[in-house]
Amino acid sequence: MICWNVRGLNKTARCLEVGVHLKKLQVSCLALLETRVNANNSETIRKRLGFNWDFIDNYDHHMNGRIWLAWDPNIWSIIPSEKTDQLVHSAVYTKAGNLSHHLTIVYAHNQLNNRRNLWQDLIRISVHIQGPWMVVGDFNNILKVDDRIGGNDVHLAEYIDMEDMLANSNLSEHETIRAWFTWSNKQLANPISSRIDRALVNADWYRMFPNSMVGVLNPNISDHAPLRIKLDSLQTVEKIKHRFKFLNCIAGHANFLQVLRANWIHLDLGNPLEQFWKNLHKLQYSMKGLTWKMTEGIRNLKMSREQLDKAQTLLASDQMNQTLCQTIKYWTDEVLKSSELEEKILQQKVKCDWVKLGDGNNAYFYANLKSKNKKIQIKELEDD
Repeated sequence: MICWNVRGLNKTARCLEVGVHLKKLQVSCLALLETRVNANNSETIRKRLGFNWDFIDNYDHHMNGRIWLAWDPNIWSIIPSEKTDQLVHSAVYTKAGNLSHHLTIVYAHNQLNNRRNLWQDLIRISVHIQGPWMVVGDFNNILKVDDRIGGNDVHLAEYIDMEDMLANSNLSEHETIRAWFTWSNKQLANPISSRIDRALVNADWYRMFPNSMVGVLNPNISDHAPLRIKLDSLQTVEKIKHRFKFLNCIAGHANFLQVLRANWIHLDLGNPLEQFWKNLHKLQYSMKGLTWKMTEGIRNLKMSREQLDKAQTLLASDQMNQTLCQTIKYWTDEVLKSSELEEKILQQKVKCDWVKLGDGNNAYFYANLKSKNKKIQIKELEDD
């Protein structure tokens, strides 16, 4: 699936380019936001895109058709159950008639007060959800300080309402791959980038689609990056299921307590030990997402080192370049932060508490880890 704020489709050249780009991505479902297409022209524009699919929209709640949801009827059957000027909520079925998941497409208003209506709608919808649920789109809202660079400073008032919505609807942000920021103003003088397009999921989503991925693609002709969602059902990954391992360093993540509160339900009835187990079981799916996000720097450590070396090479011939100096500082911090985190994780895995941090014992850690894995392998069986 692709979800993309295309910033208008009325111009023929722009519409054709969007259609060509989407066909290259080979998806069976797509959500297009901010089409700016009048209802009378919608059929013409949709044919121009080149998709002979089924469409639903929210023209009955906003004259500019802020949300289009389209799908291949040979693969999916999508039944809408609620529409507003900021969302389209549907149930997604397979061709066999089985419920795959619930899907809510969001295109939030720019005004903070108007977005509060959206947060209330999502909280209300969450009460009736049974099964996997994804909320995806342009939220026009950051979720933390790191979600914007450039422009005005980030203030708590910008994201506190959305934080409350997540806590009250049992949703958490799905981790993403590739780029972090999803929107930019594409200006050279005063560049601003922010993360306002995102995918939110509930705990049942991770149970059904433990290997699902959300990729932030290149923005193409828009100033928003498309989000690409890939599903991977439980049945296809059952054979390679791994045990969940809690990494101690995750407790230092800025969102750790928020995720913990959002997934820890206090019940007064039943066996306390059973309640405790259920909460832990529910929590692990959100912790997996947090772990993936926190360890992203480790996965990109090689790239960070290359970027640092590249920037330092350029600075050698342009010593007074302030941009390069800032770039070097950024990549230096990334390398050091990721390297330290990597060592902490490896230390926990091999349980060598006597090894002091900071000595760069990664070779030892990896060797010890391999040795430990070999010890628990079953290489042959003897018949008594």
